[in-house]
Amino acid sequence: MNKNIIHLMLILLGCVLVTLFSHNRAFATLWEELSPEEVEERADVIVKGKFDFSAETTYSEQTGPYVGVQFEIEEDYKGNFFNEVTAGIDYNDLSRIREFQKNDGEFLLFLKSTPLAILGSVGGPNGVVFIKNGEVKNEDKKSKEYFEEFLGLNDKSNSGLLNKNKYMNFLIVFLAIWGCSFIIARVISLLGFKWSPFGNTCWKNDAVITFAQALIITVVFIFLANS
Repeated sequence: MNKNIIHLMLILLGCVLVTLFSHNRAFATLWEELSPEEVEERADVIVKGKFDFSAETTYSEQTGPYVGVQFEIEEDYKGNFFNEVTAGIDYNDLSRIREFQKNDGEFLLFLKSTPLAILGSVGGPNGVVFIKNGEVKNEDKKSKEYFEEFLGLNDKSNSGLLNKNKYMNFLIVFLAIWGCSFIIARVISLLGFKWSPFGNTCWKNDAVITFAQALIITVVFIFLANS
């Protein structure tokens, strides 16, 4: 009798251990790390904005591990036609997200449809991208570059680079024209060509006159080149 009880207890213990092990395995792989490409591909809705923590949140056994929070949309990239959605985020990330937003942060959410009245973030924390001051935060280098390119944030730096290049091109053209004009004016002045207005001028006058000429020619040249 005692042996039977011991055997029964061992069997029950084995069942409990198997169940716990299986549960932990499932939980451990619940939020597997996803590449940014996978996150975007799995998303049904992609939006950027901020959470409305003043609104009532949704959390129950049915929604877990998600907690539903109202999300006010600023930019809509895919699959949504409303001003706000109920976004499901990992309950364990709630305090961190709240604190980040309090410090002027915003979020890019990759959401997927669920049987419930919320849209769950793809892969839990994988689908919540932190943004602050026009820069993606809390991501590795590859994901950061991917999401910033997705948002078009790199276009700003490219735009700034293009504007800088335009100014540099203007300056180079202007200096080239001014330098050539000044050299020609000085040669004419030194040779004493009376037919030229530079025939009897000093170098200071040559510099001022050729400066004005170069500026006008450069402005006209740049205008025609961009028209």
